[in-house]
Amino acid sequence: MRVPMFLVLITISALVISFAEANDPSPLQDFCVAIGDLKNGAKAEDFFFPGLNKAGNTTNRVKSNVTTVNVDQIPGLNTLGISLVRIDYAPYGQNPPHTHPRATEILVLVEGTLYVGFVSSNQDNNRLFAKVLNPGDVFVFPIGMIHFQVNIGKTPAVAFAGLNSQNAGVITIADTVFGSTPPINPDILAQAFMLNKIKRCLSPNLMDGIPCPQECFSSGANCLFHAGYCCTYESRTLTCGYTTGDILRESMIFFVCNVVHQYFICCRNNPQHSLHTDNNWKRKANALRKQNLGALVTSRRYSYGEIKKITKSFTEVVGHGGFGTVYKAKLRDGRKVVVKVLKDSKGNCEDFINEVASMSQTSHVNIVTLLGFCYEGSKRAIVYEFVEKGSLDQSLNLDVSTLYGIALGVARGIEYLHYGCKKRIVHFDIKPQNVLLDENLRPKVADFGLAKLCENQESILSLLDTRGTIGYIAPELFSRVYGNVSHKSDVYSYGMLVLEMTGARSKDRVQNADSNNSSAYFPDWIYKDLENLDNAMLLGDGLTQEEKDIAKKMILVGLWCIQFCPSDRPSMNKVVEMMEGSLDSLNPPPKPLLHMPMQNIAESSQPSEEESSIYSEV
Repeated sequence: MRVPMFLVLITISALVISFAEANDPSPLQDFCVAIGDLKNGAKAEDFFFPGLNKAGNTTNRVKSNVTTVNVDQIPGLNTLGISLVRIDYAPYGQNPPHTHPRATEILVLVEGTLYVGFVSSNQDNNRLFAKVLNPGDVFVFPIGMIHFQVNIGKTPAVAFAGLNSQNAGVITIADTVFGSTPPINPDILAQAFMLNKIKRCLSPNLMDGIPCPQECFSSGANCLFHAGYCCTYESRTLTCGYTTGDILRESMIFFVCNVVHQYFICCRNNPQHSLHTDNNWKRKANALRKQNLGALVTSRRYSYGEIKKITKSFTEVVGHGGFGTVYKAKLRDGRKVVVKVLKDSKGNCEDFINEVASMSQTSHVNIVTLLGFCYEGSKRAIVYEFVEKGSLDQSLNLDVSTLYGIALGVARGIEYLHYGCKKRIVHFDIKPQNVLLDENLRPKVADFGLAKLCENQESILSLLDTRGTIGYIAPELFSRVYGNVSHKSDVYSYGMLVLEMTGARSKDRVQNADSNNSSAYFPDWIYKDLENLDNAMLLGDGLTQEEKDIAKKMILVGLWCIQFCPSDRPSMNKVVEMMEGSLDSLNPPPKPLLHMPMQNIAESSQPSEEESSIYSEV
C-alpha cells in the first residue's frame, strides 16, 4: 500500500512540530531546510526518507511492520532528538503490548481503523485508557506506559508516530498477552489489567482474524486487545476524559495549517506541482468521507429523488425546526415515516455524518428509530419512524400516573444515550416537543440535530455555541461560570421537562419571560412556588394519595436535576433509580444559589463521585 507523498509530508511535519513546540521557542524557524541550506533551494524530496512512504512486510506472526528513522536522516528537517515511525498493519494485525522507557509517543492514523490504548501506572490502579481511531485521529502514549495497537478493520492500516527521543528504547511484552504457550488463563489476564470481569465472546486466538463482535459493544463492553475476550467494566470503566490526546487533536489543526503554509513556501519554485498535489488530496479526502459514511451506516441510503417521491414532493408538513422541516411520508411497503429535510448547506457535513452514523447503531424502545438518510451534495435528509400520537407538548393534560410512566421512559431513553451506546450521545435539546408518543403513549426521544457525540465516560465537552431551547438550557451552557458542559446538561433539561409535566413549571411564565431575563434560564421562582409541596397547584383536590405521592416524587427528582452546579445533579442512571424508588427514600434538594460562590466553580467541573446524599439513610 502506497501512501500519497503529500500526506506523508503533512503527517510527519505535524509530528515534528508538536515535539518542537515543547522544546524550541521558535519551532517554525528554519523548519523547512537543514542548517546551512538556502531556503529557496529546498525540494519536496528533502522531507522524505525512502522507508516512510513504502509499505512494510506484514506477513510475520503479528501481521505488522515497524519502520523507524531518526530525523537527522531526513535532510529537510532541522529538529533533532526525535524518531519517526511508520507502522503497517495487515487486517487484524497488531503492534503488541510494549513500552518506551525513555519517550512519549504521538500516533496519527492515516488509513484504516485501529483500537489503541495504554495501561496507567500502579498509582492510578492500572486503568485501561483506550479508544478506536479513524483516519486523522491522534493518540498519545505517555512515557513508560504499556501500550498497544490492533487493526480491527478488514483492510490494511497505516499509522505514523513520533517519539521525542532517538533512543526511546522498546520493551516488548507480547508473549505475556499474545501467543503464549501454553495459553494464559483468562483469570490471570484479568488480574494483569485490573479488570473486574471478562467473558468469552469468540475464539481466544487473534490469528483467527475474527473482529470484535458487535454484541460486545452493544452490551456496553469493549474488546480486550483482540476478539477473544469481551470485557465488561464495573467500577473500573474506560476513562476517556479531556486528556492530552484530546488537547493535542485540537492543537494539531493549528500545527498542520502552519506546516501546509511552510510547504508551499518551500516548494514555491514548483507551484503547479504543489497545487496539483493539494487538489488530488482534497478529492481523495472527499471520496474517503463518502466511503466511510456508507461503511458506518447500516440504514438505507435514499436518493434525493426518492425522498421527494415518498414525501409527495414535500406536501404534508408536520413540524419545523432550526435545522429544517419535517414531512410526513410513506414508504413503498406502506409504512408511515417522517422525513426531516435539513436546510441546504455547502459546509462541513461531519456533524451530519456523525449523527446519522451514531443513530443508525442505536436500538432502544425509548429512542426514535432511524430508518434511512439522504446525502446527495448539499441535500441531506433523515428518515425516522412515524410515531402516532405526536409530541408530548400536546399531551401534558394526561393523568398523573400516565405522565409518570412517560417521564420514566424518557429517563431510560436518555440513560441509554449516555451509557448504552458505543459512543455517548449528549442530546442538548430535551424538551416536550422532542419527545414523541406512540399509540400506547410510550415515549421516544427524537430530534438529534443539536446532539454531540463523545467517547464513553467523557465528562467534559468543548462547545463553541450555546445549544438548546430557552427554559431548558442548563446554566453552564449559558455561562461557563457555573461549570463545564457535560452529559449533566441533559440532566438539567430533563428536570425542567419533568417539572413542566407536573405543572410545577409554568409554561406561560417561561414564554412571557424576557429572553434577557435570567429567570428564563434559571427558574429560581420554582422554589418559591414549591416551598410547600402540599400547596402546589397539582396537589389539590381530586387526586388520590397515591397520585399525590407520585407527583411529589416527580417534583423532587426534577428539582435535583436542575441544580445549578453540574456535579450536584444526579447522573441519568441515578435518575432512573430515583424515579423507580419510593418517595420516602428521597431528600428534598437544596435550593441552588443564583450567584455561585467562586470556590464552587472548580468543583462544578468535575463529575460527582458520590451521589448518595440524594437518598435518606435507612
